[in-house]
Amino acid sequence: MKHDAMKYEAGLSLGAAVTGIGSLPHTEAPEAVKFVEELCPQIPFWPQLPNRRPDEGMICQTLGARRRLFDLCGNGLHDLKKVKLKEFEAMLQETGPKLERELAAGFYAFLDASYQNTFANAEALKGQITGPLSLSCFLSLEGQPLIYSMNLVREISRYISALACWQIEMLRPMRKPVIVCLDEPGLSFLHEVYQLPHKETYYDLLNGIFDRIRAAGGLAAIHCCCGLSPLFLEMVRPDLLSFDVELNREVMAQSAGLRSQLDSGLQLAFGVIPTKGFPLPDDKTLFDTWLALASSLGDPKEIARRCAITSACGLAGTTVAEARHSFLSASSLSRRIRETVLV
Repeated sequence: MKHDAMKYEAGLSLGAAVTGIGSLPHTEAPEAVKFVEELCPQIPFWPQLPNRRPDEGMICQTLGARRRLFDLCGNGLHDLKKVKLKEFEAMLQETGPKLERELAAGFYAFLDASYQNTFANAEALKGQITGPLSLSCFLSLEGQPLIYSMNLVREISRYISALACWQIEMLRPMRKPVIVCLDEPGLSFLHEVYQLPHKETYYDLLNGIFDRIRAAGGLAAIHCCCGLSPLFLEMVRPDLLSFDVELNREVMAQSAGLRSQLDSGLQLAFGVIPTKGFPLPDDKTLFDTWLALASSLGDPKEIARRCAITSACGLAGTTVAEARHSFLSASSLSRRIRETVLV
């Protein structure tokens, strides 16, 4: 089964460009955007800043005003009382949702910089939003994760689609391709913790969001910092797959489904820069890691044309100095790929 992904030849040239996953350790939005401008000039992204204030984390930021219906529990779930369920469902169905300025300072600072032509030479602009499966895993109804309620998962998916398309609409005036990435760390729960039948149904919801992103004129991406399953690689069909290289070398090298997607135009964001264990591996080690996986997936030159380089996950848990080190390592790897493979 093929999808209508926008091929890189049709307007987006990755060529081992550096970009970010989403979160940065900064506490001031303008400073974070300048950091992105300096270190990700080809594919700048708007920075999520959970260290700026606690409710700029991926759950509360995505929920916006809806977060006030939930109580944070000791097990990390945001729990909804049954008496508030109807109110939550009504809020999910409201038209025109958007990220709130007080909870997404990085987005609005990025938008302001874009209007000032800061990213004039960028190949694309990147946004992100918490994916519906993760949101449904991290939210609960009186202790029961919402992922078990397919009706609620569908409503959450519709809400996430609207937020993704809103980002495209806001960034469209820059006349750059807009990538919107679903952040789905909760896939590890879906694969390993929750015993859910018919996982195909959940994956179809992701594909539905991708279709709506494309219909809005964007490029659909997904980031997973967990180990990916063969079924996921076969069924979930974004334009860009962002993944942790260390966790997924073997499954990706062996996946016939992934090879089929690569034949259909899938692009890859190699999360090859570790987010833990500073100091980071040296340049040669990072290059050898990238080359080994790229070679197992096909012609390394073709893979290089259609790939980006990132950290394995977001960098909110690092210091600003460590985050800079991460992006400089990614930039060094990018140059090496361009100078030795893309020649």
